[in-house]
Amino acid sequence: MKRLLLFIMSLFSVAQLSLAAMPDESQVSDIEFSATTCDFGVVPRQNRSYHCEFIYTNKGEKPIVVLGVQTSCSCLKADFSRRPVRPGEQGRIVIELEAAKVDDGVFHRVVKVQTNLGVSLLTVQGKSVPKR
Repeated sequence: MKRLLLFIMSLFSVAQLSLAAMPDESQVSDIEFSATTCDFGVVPRQNRSYHCEFIYTNKGEKPIVVLGVQTSCSCLKADFSRRPVRPGEQGRIVIELEAAKVDDGVFHRVVKVQTNLGVSLLTVQGKSVPKR
């Protein structure tokens, strides 16, 4: 009986720690993107790169730190500043599309931005056509 009670208490403690480590839902709204979608339009499949810039503003009261940016395709690369963005300041995330790596047709890719406040999703889209 004591073991069961200790086990239940330890589970409760782990659950409390997990909840405490999770960012507050309201904090995710402290990061405001000027746009969350970038449309590259018609992109010829050739050895060329296209760039899109996502600008965000810190609307909260504490600094925002981008911890990582994960792309959903090897055709995308991300570049971002690792320095904290103070309240009222802006940061940027640049997405590079390598056109030669995109299959022909309409594409829609997701970019996951992990910050100290939570996760934001951005999208890039367009239409890839054979090289002219």
